[in-house]
Amino acid sequence: MKDNFETNIEDTINSGQVFLWKKINSKWYGINGKKTLILEDKLDVKSREIHNFFRYDDDFQKIKKQLSKDNVMKKAISNFPGMRILRQDPFQCYISFIVSSNSNIPNIQTRLQKLSQRFGERKMIDGMEFFLFPKPEKLANASITDIAKCGLGYRTKYVKKASIAVDKGMINFSSLKKLDYQEARDSLCQVFVLDDGGEADLDLGNYERFLDVNLSGSNSSSSGQIYQEVIHRERSGQYYEGKTVQAG
Repeated sequence: MKDNFETNIEDTINSGQVFLWKKINSKWYGINGKKTLILEDKLDVKSREIHNFFRYDDDFQKIKKQLSKDNVMKKAISNFPGMRILRQDPFQCYISFIVSSNSNIPNIQTRLQKLSQRFGERKMIDGMEFFLFPKPEKLANASITDIAKCGLGYRTKYVKKASIAVDKGMINFSSLKKLDYQEARDSLCQVFVLDDGGEADLDLGNYERFLDVNLSGSNSSSSGQIYQEVIHRERSGQYYEGKTVQAG
């Protein structure tokens, strides 16, 4: 840990970053991807998982100084000095962000709990039942109908498509971690998954949302596909009288 920056578990867990946590007696129990974390009032900063989750490798004083240049952030830091930005399981964070669209904390918690209960692995800890967050392939292969049963509404198809993107490697979190913010953002924005699992650029995704329709691979053509079709037609004699075809 680079300094003794205060950690307030209560403020951090209840800040709207994470949703699959609950306090039982004096302990916090939470789901972080494929792992369960148990926190007590006095954090074991020597624990690798806790050290990573609370980002103790960050230079907090440097971050605090930078953020405090903004008056709103400066006031927030003053009011909640122990609140931390958590290093969550990336897939869980990704899906949570989609589920949080146009919603509030209680509803987000309920939807993510239902997703975990329906598609996640069951675990018993201290005599209590918990469900790990679903793996990408589990949600990618789930039907839209089953995912919708978790109360996601219009978010259902986006959760499905996001899961397919991660499962197929279109989105690789390990690679994204090596990029700076802008590069990572640009990389994420280039990926859009169609209804049949095909990959397309974000333009087609924008058309889908704007027109409120579900598109598939048949709605997308690359220049290579067009050239291949032109060559096939030429060789099969479909162009007559010596006419030429131009693809521009």
